[in-house]
Amino acid sequence: MNHDLYAVVFFCANTAKAEQGTQSRLTGYKVDKLIAHFKLSAARRQAEEILWQI
Repeated sequence: MNHDLYAVVFFCANTAKAEQGTQSRLTGYKVDKLIAHFKLSAARRQAEEILWQI
């Protein structure tokens, strides 16, 4: 299963309960990795594969 799908399921479940929910310790890593690849992709003008190192 796509790891992003877990986040969506978690978010929706917490929204249904009207709760904030906790953040994964990996959230900051994922966001930083995505931002870096957005910049790389824009600079190279092509899609770049993200190699997750978890």
